[in-house]
Amino acid sequence: MAGTRDLLLEIANSIKYLSKRVRKLETQLFSSRDTGIIDYFSTSTIVGWASYTRSVLSYERIGGLLYVFFYIQGASNSTDTSVTLPYAATQFGLSTIWTVNNTATIAFGFAEIVPTANVLTFYRDAATSAWTNTNNKTVEGQIVVPI
Repeated sequence: MAGTRDLLLEIANSIKYLSKRVRKLETQLFSSRDTGIIDYFSTSTIVGWASYTRSVLSYERIGGLLYVFFYIQGASNSTDTSVTLPYAATQFGLSTIWTVNNTATIAFGFAEIVPTANVLTFYRDAATSAWTNTNNKTVEGQIVVPI
């Protein structure tokens, strides 16, 4: 009986310790969180479009990660395509995205950010082919950036 009681006390103390640790981690995580998803479209420097048919660029920061969501469609005016983010990356980031170049054909491209930069660059395909600087283009996707 004494062994069972000691074991139960040890389990209870372990649960108390783990509960304190979880509360501490929650505090650390959520104290460095922005207030929900933030629209960043009008603040960002956006390269590659003369005008927009549809435009979404938003983010949510949770701890050391920046969750970026984008859907930008409109008239192309550059062979380069990028947006600025509110924070610089601490590590390399890469994500597969949907792209459409002036042919109206959907393709898989990618979004890339390099360490110490806050510029997210969009590529229309895996070969990093240049965008056209006329007609329409679209990028759509999301990326998680370590900050």
